[in-house]
Amino acid sequence: SARPVSYTFTSAGTKTLYAWAKDAAGNVSGSRSMTVIITISGSSGVVADISTPTSLDFGSIKIKESVEKTIIVTNKGTATLMVAKVEVVGADASAFKVETSRFKVNPSKVYKLEVNFKPTAQRSFTATLKIYSNDPDTTVKEISLRGKGVL
Repeated sequence: SARPVSYTFTSAGTKTLYAWAKDAAGNVSGSRSMTVIITISGSSGVVADISTPTSLDFGSIKIKESVEKTIIVTNKGTATLMVAKVEVVGADASAFKVETSRFKVNPSKVYKLEVNFKPTAQRSFTATLKIYSNDPDTTVKEISLRGKGVL
């Protein structure tokens, strides 16, 4: 009895398969071919890809004064990057503020995310900025924030 034969494709694209039959005596039939287009599910290639610096240092700022710095959020992907939420977390989160919580970045474009630091004491402040997006492999991007309050 004939047994089915399977073939596994390892990459996407247009492929041609050739098939023939061989009988018990070793005779081989003429071949048949079929062209198929293979797509790999889940990796269509159209995805958002967030890129940011890993940290932002405000340096030394006088107490009660505030300074604003920009984080460049780049979309290195081929789909629009949709940012659903931006938040600052950590012990000193209240010393840092972001001007927006939702934005989008078209493919190969950047968004300038403004971050404000206002120290309330003579010490170092640290927090983490979290950016929640539709980047499939980085759904939450974390950026460490730091600054120092001085007299």
